[in-house]
Amino acid sequence: MSESSSAGHEIVEVLGCADSPRCGDVVRVELGINAQRVIVRTGYRVFGCGSAMERTASTLRAITGMTVDEARAVAAQAIGEEDPDEGSEGCAAAERAVLAALDEYLTNGSSPDAT
Repeated sequence: MSESSSAGHEIVEVLGCADSPRCGDVVRVELGINAQRVIVRTGYRVFGCGSAMERTASTLRAITGMTVDEARAVAAQAIGEEDPDEGSEGCAAAERAVLAALDEYLTNGSSPDAT
């Protein structure tokens, strides 16, 4: 976790990582969260198929601008709707990585003073 300052605004950056043993995809996300608990920056790295890459990019576009609580609800709902019989189980790695990053934020970095 790291902090950065942009025009006097503190941003807490957190990382989350998840994998899918079934297909071998690994997703790493980085979220920048401001003092109002809004996701203002995202980044990702995917080791896996094109479907996992697209799902990760789409998920991060969707949660940018959301509060931490809103993003947690969206990610948890997407995981709950996943159908392993469809063969798309690996794609939920994006949402699991987002949840891991948000859990890191809530546990260790919910204020710019936390290190």
